[in-house]
Amino acid sequence: MKKIVVDTNFLLLPLQFNINIFSEIEGLMLEPYVIIVPSGVLRELRKLSSKKGKDGRAALFALKTLGEKGVSIEKSSGGVDDWLCEYAKRNKAVVCTNDINLRNRLKGKNIKVIAMKGKSKLAFC
Repeated sequence: MKKIVVDTNFLLLPLQFNINIFSEIEGLMLEPYVIIVPSGVLRELRKLSSKKGKDGRAALFALKTLGEKGVSIEKSSGGVDDWLCEYAKRNKAVVCTNDINLRNRLKGKNIKVIAMKGKSKLAFC
């Protein structure tokens, strides 16, 4: 089963851009998969959710959605970006992120990346 790990900024897309990331991933994947959220991403979402404004609302929405979708949580330590790179390389996982620096870093390691394309859908990049 293919592992798909998600970055914090990716989980903010549904409320920020009205993109259903789960149905978009479903449409992109041609094999069975499991969505994995690092514990560091949950920490970042909880911190963001205490803030006012659109990022705070988006983080609250992401936390609620993750609870409903029954994603897998992986314990992570250190920086989230470093953990994502190491985990993806070790597990041949796909990474979902909209962070351009992280995307370039992952591509340099031949790791598949799913990101927002335009302002309305997701694609492998």
